[in-house]
Amino acid sequence: MAAGHGAVWAAVTKGAENQLLVIDPRKLRVTKTFNVPNIGFGSVESLTLAGGATWWNNGLGTLLGIDARTRRIFSRIRITPQPTSWNDFVPNGAGTGAGDVWLTIRVPP
Repeated sequence: MAAGHGAVWAAVTKGAENQLLVIDPRKLRVTKTFNVPNIGFGSVESLTLAGGATWWNNGLGTLLGIDARTRRIFSRIRITPQPTSWNDFVPNGAGTGAGDVWLTIRVPP
């Protein structure tokens, strides 16, 4: 969960989907939902905000950049192949600093 750009951003798993919810903190309602399949091996809670963007690790080996003003995806960066088991490399935590987006990668044992 992260707060910024006039919204609260929450990554959740709901059934067969991973979702990024954009919540209006004044009205306490969801104003936008981004959906990707939940394949059961990725981490969906990694969010970071920087400049005019929200970056979401969607659990599929891809980092999505979302424009904070338009609420549209402007970037899809493939970090690892889509995971097929818990033994795969998977993007995990996300953060920002020095003008860059940083990720940690879960390494299999």
